Amino acid sequence: MNQALKDIVVGAKSADVVVSDRTRWRHVLVTSQDGLTGVGEATLPASVEGFDEALSSALAVIEGRPLDAAFLDPLSSFAREGLAAATVYSAIDQAATDIRAQHAGVPVAEFLASDPAPSVPLYANINRASIDRRPETFATNALKAEQLGYGAIKLAPFDNLTPAACGSEAGDQLIAAGVARVASVAEAVLGAEVMVDCHWRFSPAAAARTIPQLAELGVVWFECPLPETTETIDQLKALRELAQRYDMRLAGMEHFAGWEQFAPFVEAGAYDVVMPDIKHAGGYGAILKIAEKATAHGVSVSLHNPSGPVCHLASVHMAAAIGAQERLEQQVFESPRFFQITDPAPNTENGQAIPGRGPGLGTRLTT
Repeated sequence: MNQALKDIVVGAKSADVVVSDRTRWRHVLVTSQDGLTGVGEATLPASVEGFDEALSSALAVIEGRPLDAAFLDPLSSFAREGLAAATVYSAIDQAATDIRAQHAGVPVAEFLASDPAPSVPLYANINRASIDRRPETFATNALKAEQLGYGAIKLAPFDNLTPAACGSEAGDQLIAAGVARVASVAEAVLGAEVMVDCHWRFSPAAAARTIPQLAELGVVWFECPLPETTETIDQLKALRELAQRYDMRLAGMEHFAGWEQFAPFVEAGAYDVVMPDIKHAGGYGAILKIAEKATAHGVSVSLHNPSGPVCHLASVHMAAAIGAQERLEQQVFESPRFFQITDPAPNTENGQAIPGRGPGLGTRLTT
């Protein structure tokens, strides 16, 4: 660690991997004076603007700075300046932590925690792989994932629904189409749990009507039903109480950064599970704090992780460091490039992920 404190950043750049018309995995590479390279993933939803400007500004600031505890202090405001800036900050933190752990000669998980979990259980997100959106396609992908050992399957079935459309005939049809997709998955799997992501598409009343329908299909997880603002906290709390009566957990908060943003929702009891994302939440240290505080309030932590292999590997280390009490998300079957752009590739066996044993993240970006 002392050696790392003497090392400084001599270069930083971005590296993108185009996966499909829908997906581009974005990365930040940081090089140190001692010849080490750290990598972080900075993939964002396509609709988010301002990433390139934030990245250019941040990289100019960090070049020449020592990799000590104060390394990111000049960028501390980024976590409060919107999703693009928070994602840049988080990616640089990932890369810097990769280098620091390499200096220490230990994997990131051991750098973060004295006794990390040796493996991390996974659940399969089949949403992006189900391109044609037919119920039978979801069912096929769900069964395929279950056969690979994943103990839970997640889909986001409510295409094109909006809160404003809920309650209309068109909205009812979109909800019915989504429920049909869920039913197909529930009928296909032999024992895997079924999880549903709503992508903030519901009104409170429509979500309340849909929870019993999904419960009849055995759904155990209801994610991001409403737009997440301080104004919707009470509505989310009511939905959580309703979902609990059906043995279903309410989850959310994948785009929030830092405990300060999580606190109002956690302290009010809006969710059973919060989902910080290593790409957006402010880096490893921020998630350690979020996990500590959320757990103290009886709220579980399951990392949001539906993107590329660098984010996946960072998330595996992070999940191991906080004890791996919850399954970690993994996007499956979207592209074979998931296993082609890092060396070594992610190690996933029978629905479990194994943190790399090499120093740092334990992998390098090859493209």
